[in-house]
Amino acid sequence: MSNDIPPADYCRPRFDSPRPGYKRHTIFINVDLLWRCKSVCSKDKISFTTLLEEALRNRINYHGKLK
Repeated sequence: MSNDIPPADYCRPRFDSPRPGYKRHTIFINVDLLWRCKSVCSKDKISFTTLLEEALRNRINYHGKLK
């Protein structure tokens, strides 16, 4: 006999699951651009996620798509 599968709210979230309100995506990015972004992060002492969110927010606001 096999064990029953526990309900979803009983299980712990996976170690690599995204934070609440976030969705996991895979992208391909130029390696040089990635290293430049990481150097900006270390210089400004912010996380890569914060830098990426700020860049996306600025890009969308610039084109008037997000209000």
